[in-house]
Amino acid sequence: MYTKPRPIIPRYRIISGFISFFVVIGLLCGGTAYYAKVTGRLTFLRQLYDPHFANIQSSQATPLPNPSAVATFGPAHSIINSATTASSIEPTTSEPRNPTNKFQVGDTIYVTYSVHAPKAGVVTFKWYMGNLIYVTKPFNIPYAKNGVSAYTTEIYARPAEGMVELYWNGQLAIQLYFVVEPNPNATNGL
Repeated sequence: MYTKPRPIIPRYRIISGFISFFVVIGLLCGGTAYYAKVTGRLTFLRQLYDPHFANIQSSQATPLPNPSAVATFGPAHSIINSATTASSIEPTTSEPRNPTNKFQVGDTIYVTYSVHAPKAGVVTFKWYMGNLIYVTKPFNIPYAKNGVSAYTTEIYARPAEGMVELYWNGQLAIQLYFVVEPNPNATNGL
């Protein structure tokens, strides 16, 4: 006469609940990682794992020369018609607030640029430390009738003469020159 009672929560609901929970956690972690990468919040961690940082030897004996204030233009200059380095920008318009070509170790280097292309394409940034490529960053740019203004950032962990090249679909557009000087307030040598 005794019948087995039904479970309070059916097994399929428990399993689907766990699956939903892990999907939501995965989406939250992925979104957080994407946001941190896009905004540059985790750039300082690259000092711990990036082999570029371990191979770079800083030279404190000679002061770094002033960089050229004149940009060099390439064949794609008609598409990426303006670019500049800055220490800060206006976040809503991507306009440079403090244009400069002198930075200190650990400063965020902003490169603001304007693209007027007849179709969608890829802007590639090649950051140099001395004559060696430091990092390469490609960005997809959608077609926009009135052009696209945007910015990218980089942080240098060592003093160096720097250069950033902007390419449109593999063609050089602009080369900008800058210098990263030692930070007098640094306590750990980075």
